[in-house]
Amino acid sequence: MAKDGGKVYRGESRKYSEDEANPYKFTPSIYRENRTDNIHNLIRGAYNKYRDILKFDDISKKANDTENAITKRKIRTLGIMQHYGLQSPLLDVSTNEKVAKYFACNKHFGEKGYVYSFDVSSMSGIDTTTVKNRMNIMWDNNTVDHITVTNKSYCFDYASLFCSSFNNIRYQRQSGRFILHHYKKENETFVPCFLDSSNVIETVIVEPKDKLITLLELALKSDVTECYLFPDKDSSVKLYVDYYRRSRFIGQTEKDIFSCVDESIVEELCNSFNGYVFLMTSLKDYLQSQTATEENRIEQLKMISNYMKEL
Repeated sequence: MAKDGGKVYRGESRKYSEDEANPYKFTPSIYRENRTDNIHNLIRGAYNKYRDILKFDDISKKANDTENAITKRKIRTLGIMQHYGLQSPLLDVSTNEKVAKYFACNKHFGEKGYVYSFDVSSMSGIDTTTVKNRMNIMWDNNTVDHITVTNKSYCFDYASLFCSSFNNIRYQRQSGRFILHHYKKENETFVPCFLDSSNVIETVIVEPKDKLITLLELALKSDVTECYLFPDKDSSVKLYVDYYRRSRFIGQTEKDIFSCVDESIVEELCNSFNGYVFLMTSLKDYLQSQTATEENRIEQLKMISNYMKEL
């Protein structure tokens, strides 16, 4: 059983693990389609390509630099890569179950979504030497003391990763954490080890038919929407402007998409900003998906209508 503060969640909109022997294998993005022995080249390549655009820290050694200072800049850079959707060896989790539930439902409407809860109480107490050596493997493929990289994974909060001066509203609202994996040594090679069934406390499955109504409930009862979780995105800013300054504006493209939706539902959703965001993001995405066959669409819109009547 996880101690207080030792529990985090991850939402996945479909089953990502293709390992039948270990279906609860949570693989960071950079490892999903790449060889593990090439990770350092991929990280260096992304760093060199985006360092000016994303204002990455300079990870080269400077005068009077300590090893800890370089390590902190390296892992901070990996965190920024993860933040902007670049491939990284970090895994996103959240301390907020509702945030995880949103990510379990917001895509792949024809597939089951999953909300996993993990016990990370044993992943605290970060050792600087351990993290330094893992950064050496990830960035430079260097050989290091195997004991310090094979002991356990770590769960970082954003404050410790970016320091207290780093203030990002998206991180705050998503209650985000990063998992930094450990390694095992096989034939003089370091093999990454990811979260698996031994870390999972509970798995909540969201059936395909329940995804859309779950997103509506999260929006109307918990204020969890795309705009709330990603307030700095251009699309979120546009929705704010369209709702508050352009009187709940709905363009012709959206009107065509919503032509199958009863006008009373559209009108009622537009009575609140969160309802409007649900309409213009989740419902719009669903109606444009291959899952929205006529039969499924009728069922989903009926569920939405009944839900709105019960409010």
